Amino acid sequence: MGVKIIIGLLVILGISMIGARKSFVRMRLPFLTQYLFLTGTEFILIGLFLGSNFLNILDEKTLSSLGPFLSLVLGWIGFLFGVQVEFRKLRMFPPSYWMGTVIQSMVTMALVFSVFYWLFWRMVPGEPAFVLAACVVLSAAAGVTAQSVPALVAEEMRAPRVGIVRLVRYISSLDGLVGLGIFGLLFCYIPPVPSGETGLFILLRGLAVSVGLGLIVGFLFNSFMFHKASNEELLLIVIGMVTFSGGIAAYLHLAPLFVCMVMGILVVNLSPARERVMETLVGAEKPVYLILLVLAGATWRVGGAEVFLLAGVYWSARLVGKMLGGYLAIRNLAAFPCPRTVGVTLVSQGGVAVAMVLGFQRAYPSDVTDTVVAIVLLAVMVNELISPYLARRVFDRYCEET
Repeated sequence: MGVKIIIGLLVILGISMIGARKSFVRMRLPFLTQYLFLTGTEFILIGLFLGSNFLNILDEKTLSSLGPFLSLVLGWIGFLFGVQVEFRKLRMFPPSYWMGTVIQSMVTMALVFSVFYWLFWRMVPGEPAFVLAACVVLSAAAGVTAQSVPALVAEEMRAPRVGIVRLVRYISSLDGLVGLGIFGLLFCYIPPVPSGETGLFILLRGLAVSVGLGLIVGFLFNSFMFHKASNEELLLIVIGMVTFSGGIAAYLHLAPLFVCMVMGILVVNLSPARERVMETLVGAEKPVYLILLVLAGATWRVGGAEVFLLAGVYWSARLVGKMLGGYLAIRNLAAFPCPRTVGVTLVSQGGVAVAMVLGFQRAYPSDVTDTVVAIVLLAVMVNELISPYLARRVFDRYCEET
């Protein structure tokens, strides 16, 4: 291992450990900026300055050498999301909540895909399969809502149990399941390394391998849980299983995010130690999340003015999709009286979307991929700035009317 790789790894770990202790605190700042530091989004900019655009500490060669480390981070994010899908708890909510979640996400993804499918074929040169994959990833990332902003705004209002607030938090915690499912299917239908096969067969084969791998490692994980383990041992088991499944997924050119999500869903629904596993994951959530953001910033190639234009189109299309999909989901399917702008409470994007574009960039390296990374990172940063303000306005209006 080269000296620069070791230095880069130490810098990333050091920033994440210090940041996990010193960040995520409320500061006396203007309203549009105070939540930025509560969500950790500023670490994207730190990664940007460490990357090849500025300080060149985390250059392309170093980032490429850190591929296994990235697989661990992506696997951890997928596993953490998967353990939130506990069927026993989901059955406590009306089925219309889940249907609304799916419809909201699908409307947003369909709109973003349509816009960028039309744009990319005209503006972005590249391999046709990669251009199609780029459109799919942009739409999958658009369908995801960050959980942090609705939760932070609701807690600040001291109204976490108001009906519409609970529904928005439910949607924001689960609509990533749809996006991650589409993201996992992409790796099956358009493999990063072309095999010469196309069509339904290769899709079903890739899906079977992805789901099968997640289930097998999940059952293996559960077998360790029948023996009492200390908190330190449990952390090592989690790291080992996530590294194992994420590494195999990357080796087979599958999506570590998707495979580890499947593993997480199985573990949380069948493991006798699900609560301890969740506590372990939550305890390490902040440093892992910050590592993800730093790596994303270091990967970011700023690009020209056209990238900012495309990011503006992406942000606008996603906003329209969230407003339309959110209104259909909450007003019509869940039957909640609400303002027509209720969908803006779902504008925040967050870590799962960032993880998607990082996983996409590692598997499908190209100029088109760099454009996708830049578009999503710009949109994420803008959304984290404005989404608290938008959500707060809708929640306040709802509380006044009820």
